[in-house]
Amino acid sequence: MEDVWSVPYLLELPAVLKGLDMIQNGDRAELTLKMPDGTVVQKTLGLIDDPERKRKLNPPPRVESPLFLSNMNEMHWLKPMPEHRAIYVQVNNIMNDKDETLAQFGLTLKRAIQEQKPDNIILDIRHNNGGNTFTYVELLRTLIAFSTVEGHAVYALIGRNVYSAAANFSTDLERIVRPVFVGEPTSQIGNQWGDESQFVLPYSGQIGSFSGLRWQISHPWDQRHSLVPQVPVQLTAKAYFRGEDPALDAVVRLIT
Repeated sequence: MEDVWSVPYLLELPAVLKGLDMIQNGDRAELTLKMPDGTVVQKTLGLIDDPERKRKLNPPPRVESPLFLSNMNEMHWLKPMPEHRAIYVQVNNIMNDKDETLAQFGLTLKRAIQEQKPDNIILDIRHNNGGNTFTYVELLRTLIAFSTVEGHAVYALIGRNVYSAAANFSTDLERIVRPVFVGEPTSQIGNQWGDESQFVLPYSGQIGSFSGLRWQISHPWDQRHSLVPQVPVQLTAKAYFRGEDPALDAVVRLIT
């Protein structure tokens, strides 16, 4: 799943394509595109320098954005869904937000649970490619406390973007909270090498990185590369461009 997640972004880089001998020029991209109405067009695109590019989905064009793509700039947020006796919780990175730490968000969710009294928590970490493992403890405590009450259920939406500290978080969820996982397999689990350090090669100036820490969140014999959901649901291109969310729809069906 890590390859499925990362390779499409590498294939956006003409230098990579030229190095693989797939194109002739490394300074432009010549594309053949099939448009929504079925017509085929040729496009030649120049390069742009975009070091801050994020490997996350944008909201689809020309349709209303589905819930899971509506607040991509927020690190974490929640929305009550009383029609499903639920609170929807999205954590897009294991990081502090500009006006709320992740620990504070864990307490915010705790207060929302006390006020709303939901039977279900829908936790969406599909966009979450990591951050700082040590910051999610308070959120995990809130989810553990909720899950221990009879009649309560936690549904965790996962996918190929779940990586690094988010993989540690999903593994802790599996061990302690025991949610129903819905979506795609993750790119990592909590037995992994992580916490990269960067270096610069002295002559070429090329930047690289290496991992210097072994995380062991799961049991020592766990050789998995992915956490596989009990309810597998794939987001297709057709559903994406329609503004649909098949994984959330599956959770709603499980609740009802």
